[in-house]
Amino acid sequence: MHSNAPSVVQDNEVLVEVKKTGICGSDVHYLTHGRIGDFVVNAPMVLGHESSGVVYKVGSKVKDLKPGDQVALEPGQSCATCEFCKSGRYHLCADMVFAATPPYDGTLARYYKLRSDIAYKLPPSMSLEDGAMIEPTAVAVHSVSTLAKFQPEQSIAVFGAGPVGILCMAVAKALGARRIVAIDIAPHRLEFAKNYAATDAFLPPKMEEGETKPAYSARAAALLKEQFGLCKRR
Repeated sequence: MHSNAPSVVQDNEVLVEVKKTGICGSDVHYLTHGRIGDFVVNAPMVLGHESSGVVYKVGSKVKDLKPGDQVALEPGQSCATCEFCKSGRYHLCADMVFAATPPYDGTLARYYKLRSDIAYKLPPSMSLEDGAMIEPTAVAVHSVSTLAKFQPEQSIAVFGAGPVGILCMAVAKALGARRIVAIDIAPHRLEFAKNYAATDAFLPPKMEEGETKPAYSARAAALLKEQFGLCKRR
């Protein structure tokens, strides 16, 4: 069963037998278009970066994990030595190796090897499926809590009711949002958002023939304000 497991694990690494992997929009883009911006797939590449699994092997210096532990995988492995890494902003590391970002393989495989400090042990109460959701949920927490500094009783508008947008709404709800407005061009996504976390939903109008983008944006914003009784900022 484990005949294909890599045999070499560095002192500070763990080898994880991947059990659950979410499919991100970036995976779909790489599969269907072969690129995202400047990141181009020029050779076969394994997709996936939202994963959880079971530790299969540990390096000689790994003390906090052991074979059999269930873990969530952080897909970005930074250098751990630059100024950004040392200041806790390792997501800005110029030498980041991110799973399923060319030319690096992703986690949608039987095994995945990574540093032990970015393999997070799951509590007994958490399933592997929920563990795989930690990565996209962390994106939402970072966006809403860390970057936006969202506070209880504030209101929030989320543009895009896809998976990450939905998670941003869920985070805002958990933080005590007074009002959560979901904005999307797909009615079925707005319906899901209303049933999940949003208090309100806004379906923008379609552009009129000959209408410029600035004019359309102004008209859509005016309709949004009218629909929800929003006042101008003072």
